[in-house]
Amino acid sequence: MNDTENLIKLAAQKQWLVFVFFAVVIGVFYGNTLRNGFIYDDVQIVPNNPYIQSLKYLPKVVTGCMWEHTYYDQCKGRALYYRPVHTLSYILTYQISSSPWFFHLVNLAYFFAVVSLLFILGKILTKNFILSFVAAFLFLIHPINSESVNWIAAVPELTFAIFTLLSVIFYIKHRQEKNANIIKFLPAAAFYFLAILAKEPAVFLPAVFLLIDWRMFKFGPEDFLRLRELKKYFLLAGLAAVYVLMRLAVLGSIFPHGKSPYADLSIAERIFSFFFIFAQYLKKLFYPYPLLFFYHFESRSDFLSPQFLISFLAVAAFFALLFYAWKKNKNLPLLALFWIFLFLLPVIIFIGAAGESVISERYLFIPNIGFALAFGWFFAELWRKHEKARILLCGILIFAAAVSWWAVFNRNHAWNNNEVFDAATLAVNPDATPIRFNYAVLLRMEKNDFEKAKEQFEEIIRRNPNWADNSMVYMHLGDYYQQKGEDEKALEYYYKSATASDDWKTHFGYNRIGAFWATKGDYIKALVNFCQALQVNPDSKEVKANFDRAAFLLDERYKKEPGQLYGDVVNGGAFAKSPAEKIKFISQFCDEEYCGYVFMPRVEGYEVVLPLLIAASGEKNEPVELKGSSFNPELNQVLFRVGPKFKGKTLTFVFPTCAGVYYEAVAIP
Repeated sequence: MNDTENLIKLAAQKQWLVFVFFAVVIGVFYGNTLRNGFIYDDVQIVPNNPYIQSLKYLPKVVTGCMWEHTYYDQCKGRALYYRPVHTLSYILTYQISSSPWFFHLVNLAYFFAVVSLLFILGKILTKNFILSFVAAFLFLIHPINSESVNWIAAVPELTFAIFTLLSVIFYIKHRQEKNANIIKFLPAAAFYFLAILAKEPAVFLPAVFLLIDWRMFKFGPEDFLRLRELKKYFLLAGLAAVYVLMRLAVLGSIFPHGKSPYADLSIAERIFSFFFIFAQYLKKLFYPYPLLFFYHFESRSDFLSPQFLISFLAVAAFFALLFYAWKKNKNLPLLALFWIFLFLLPVIIFIGAAGESVISERYLFIPNIGFALAFGWFFAELWRKHEKARILLCGILIFAAAVSWWAVFNRNHAWNNNEVFDAATLAVNPDATPIRFNYAVLLRMEKNDFEKAKEQFEEIIRRNPNWADNSMVYMHLGDYYQQKGEDEKALEYYYKSATASDDWKTHFGYNRIGAFWATKGDYIKALVNFCQALQVNPDSKEVKANFDRAAFLLDERYKKEPGQLYGDVVNGGAFAKSPAEKIKFISQFCDEEYCGYVFMPRVEGYEVVLPLLIAASGEKNEPVELKGSSFNPELNQVLFRVGPKFKGKTLTFVFPTCAGVYYEAVAIP
């Protein structure tokens, strides 16, 4: 027996040595990540997130969402993901330390857990030490994992893997006990539920259980239909349903509904995307270079293009291997290939939920487990059949580890800080619009380099004029010109920001316009734009405060000069007269104290009339002071009171709206 075999035998006898080895290798590959800071999304969801900084927010683990603080405490209709484990991980980590190095250390601990559990899974499945060790080792050194390990925001990938592997391990252990009751099944079910709470694609995990039952435990149709087994499957379905109900309660939807340039693809484009994206992910598993955070993808449907034909052949080859493994009863390769397909499928099917990150290295973290198992099996077969080639096989493994270390260790430096990260990404992919935006904001807010920031914002408009977040780009450009004292250009860009899309973020543009007019003392124009901002995002506390402040100042002004209001509305430039007759005069009545004018509004539901600015004028532009008003919802009628001196006189009323138009109604006695 040679030295290599002696080492393998020793490690197999003392399994803890394997885990020590994994920990050391992870330290060698990823130890320099502890010097890195918070990158990209990390900044918003860790140091800027008040809801992870105290244990008093523990209830928000299940009642809130990760980005809730940026959504004005409103997850419904805005958040894409409901991942309680993600939030819980951050809360518990933050209680120990808020430093970025500790969050990176937690990621390394999670990664160690994944590698170790993969080794254990291989041992349980095959009882083959070589296969299990090589699979776990290949997974550990694979450079494609570097994004998930380096990026603190990628915690869902790591926890998803941990609970998925635990669920599969306990599922197999319960199957290995003959006639195991449902109590023995509960750990697998519990970890399945935690996996779903970590990341949504875990809901498909029962498909892996079914394959294991069918191929490895030789279940036939009658076995699946036994009441004892049906109870287990129904329990899994019930847990998935519980998650759906929790998600509905918090987010208001089952499926992610974020804005995406790929949300409305045609059937042809979806077919093209399926093959192309699947092939790109397969390529990255075999050859992950260059490592990149943001991959550009353009939807197409040209089925005769070389890109599609090559993609089609790659996917066809994958399914040919899957079919071969099934026909030849190669159960572990079958499970491994099915694993890859199953956990890539949600990314490809729900392409509209991935935003612009349709192709991302972190989405390969879970599929890479299947890839590692397949190669572990292949390596073990060569090891068994070709004893003379074992030294060569070890040499190849060591060489692969050395190349991977060089790639991973250097890649870790790119995650050091936002400036390095953005520059590294844009150097490889200048069309990485979200990264360019992040870089421009960094230049403006942290570096105070407004000119370079302006260049980056303008480059975004040039390269991607239809980008979903261009409202924010225009807002920053407006800020630039306002700071330069170029009011006309600032307003131009603020208006572009407010009208760039129908997204809730356009409220920033309206708010900026309102603030601009407030600084000029034109509180009517300010109020109109604050009102429009609130229509877009009624939850913004800042806009509410601005609106209330403008309304207060206007109220104070027109208490002193009530006769000025009508002229300011009609001639002040904030409103244009609408030709529509949506306010109908009904009647006038008078007594000794006042005259009442009754109107019936017929405005649309989306039109907001500003009661504070409703004004009236007499026949010869005589100022009219409104003494009060009331609304009868049953009759849909509004009553305005004026002084008794207007008895029998014709008055003209104007009803300003948030849309910047006013409706005129002439009250003829």
